[in-house]
Amino acid sequence: DLAWLPLHQVKEQDSPLYFQGASHRDMAGYVHEATFESLGISYDDVPPPGLFGEHHAPLEPGDVTWHHGWTMHGSPAIDAESDGRVAFTASYFGDGALVSPVPGELEDRPSYEDWICDMKVGMEADHPMLPIAHLAPDSY
Repeated sequence: DLAWLPLHQVKEQDSPLYFQGASHRDMAGYVHEATFESLGISYDDVPPPGLFGEHHAPLEPGDVTWHHGWTMHGSPAIDAESDGRVAFTASYFGDGALVSPVPGELEDRPSYEDWICDMKVGMEADHPMLPIAHLAPDSY
């Protein structure tokens, strides 16, 4: 799962994230096995982010959106009147998750490039650079 936390107010013209509800169920069977080329489509065939789905703007600092990692999401171009957007993102996966092949796309590379070279596909994702998020004691 992914958390997206804006570090300032994000209005609609600031290019909020758009989410296509339930798309993680449609994509889950082949998302890591397929490429646009193997599906016979090009990136240009996919609707631009922000032209589908829904967003949660306005968002305030401290708000957070959560979505499944396979949920189709994206953002439109930032409006010329906007100051842009700055956000913090965090990815979470369950204890015992296995390392998958690294996808060819570059967008997420900064989130794993410092530790992935120490791992092999099929290994348990356990590395000093992958901190453990523990449940609060009263939530058991």
